[in-house]
Amino acid sequence: MLVPLVLLALGAVFAGFAFHHQFIDGEEFWAGSIAFDADLIHAMHEVPLLVKLSATIAMLAGLAIAWGAYIRNPGWPAAFVAQFGVLYRFVHNKWYFDELYHWLLVKPAFRIGRWFWKGGDEGTIDRFGPNGFAWAVQLGSRGAVRLQSGYLNSYALVMLVGLVGAVSWVIAR
Repeated sequence: MLVPLVLLALGAVFAGFAFHHQFIDGEEFWAGSIAFDADLIHAMHEVPLLVKLSATIAMLAGLAIAWGAYIRNPGWPAAFVAQFGVLYRFVHNKWYFDELYHWLLVKPAFRIGRWFWKGGDEGTIDRFGPNGFAWAVQLGSRGAVRLQSGYLNSYALVMLVGLVGAVSWVIAR
C-alpha cells in the first residue's frame, strides 16, 4: 500500500509544480467559482516568521514535555496528578461531556425505548397479536378436549344433534 501512496504523492507534487501558474496566478481557471485574490495569496507569504513556525514550536514543546515526563523523570506525572488532582480528573474525563451526554440523551432514549418495548410491543402488539391468538387457540383446545372423549357414542350423538339441527333449519326455511 505504501508504493501506490508514494506514487500518488509524487504525482501530486510534480503536478503542483507543473501547473502552479494556471492554478495560482490564472484567474481564468477559477472563473469566479471561489473568491480568489492574488494579492492576498502573496500577502500570506509575508506573515512573521514566528507565525509560520508556531505549529513546529508547539510540536517541539510537546515533545520536550513528553520526554521529560516519560524518560527523564517518570515520577513527574504522578506528582502532578497528586498536586492538581481535581484539574487532572476534569481534563482526564474530557470535561465530563460523556457523563452529561449520557445523562441528557442516552438515559432518556433508553427510557423511551423501554416504554415503547414494554407498553407498545409487549403490552399491545404481542398481547392482541401472536399471544392473543395463542391464548384463543389454547382456550379452544381446552373446549375441544372436553368434547373429544374418544368414545364412539359421543361422536354419534354430536353427529345426530348436527343432523337434527340441519334438518330443522331446512324445514324452517
